[in-house]
Amino acid sequence: THGARFAHEPGLAVELSEAGARGIYTSLDGVTPETNPKSYPEFPDALAACREAGLCAMLVPTVVGGWNDDGLGDLVRFGAANADVVCGINLQPVSFVGRMADADRRARRVTVSDVVDRIAADTDGAVPREAWFPLPALRALTDVVSAWTGGGLYGVAGTFSAWLVTVVLVEDDEIVPITEVVDVQGLLADLREAVASVDVDLADAGRLDRLRVARRLSDGVTD
Repeated sequence: THGARFAHEPGLAVELSEAGARGIYTSLDGVTPETNPKSYPEFPDALAACREAGLCAMLVPTVVGGWNDDGLGDLVRFGAANADVVCGINLQPVSFVGRMADADRRARRVTVSDVVDRIAADTDGAVPREAWFPLPALRALTDVVSAWTGGGLYGVAGTFSAWLVTVVLVEDDEIVPITEVVDVQGLLADLREAVASVDVDLADAGRLDRLRVARRLSDGVTD
């Protein structure tokens, strides 16, 4: 789960790609030996194997208070520096199961809101709180794209506070939040309205209908 097999088994990533895999979820709790003892030596080679095979790597850190929660900005910058192969970072606050002293739980507990705040601080505001949206907001986008392309995507639902999602654009060393380029709330509303304006199922829509939808959606993009 931490990608080390890719480093130790040359050709494995290519085999997975040829078998139909588009990417992998791989654990990466930090970018230092202290926060990533599982695969720190192997991870650069594992990432290079994904790059060579054309696989995208979704980095999955488990965030624990007092251990790696002060390195979230470094993880974001690492992902941005390798944006050609890293397709996202799925930050997962640690879950506690079983008996645990209250003091330990309070010291290590991290919430989704904590993660958002710490990324905003660690990136000097490059990824602000305002750039995050509840995960179900993506449902409107995935429904449209899935219908447009004939399938291959699925929407995920959940409570508004369980998962938050954002998108950043990377240009050289600069990280730009999606909200500086797109009116996200307006786009989601336009997605619903634009699709409703087409009398046929989007999967069966003709070229002209698709152009009308695309024109409507492009109005939400700023210069």
